[in-house]
Amino acid sequence: RGVADDVPLMDWLQNHIWPLEKQWVSEDWVHLGSKLAAAEGLRSGTTYINDMYFFPTAMARAALDAGVRAAVSMNVIDFPTGYASGPDDYIA
Repeated sequence: RGVADDVPLMDWLQNHIWPLEKQWVSEDWVHLGSKLAAAEGLRSGTTYINDMYFFPTAMARAALDAGVRAAVSMNVIDFPTGYASGPDDYIA
């Protein structure tokens, strides 16, 4: 949150977000971030979360831990991350 939030989208993704994700994204990181998001949502009265990111089982565990309802899905992208090596791996 707040990382280079004043630059154009592709600059933001390619030069700021994707390098940070490559360094930090892991199953534990996603689980903790999802728990934080659920806590923030509950604090404001949100009881249902629609989330899409890497490590969908970590997101689902966080929703269960927080006691919120959730729709959890994942993205499929055409480059490697800490979650998958490419489209076929994401889908598998």
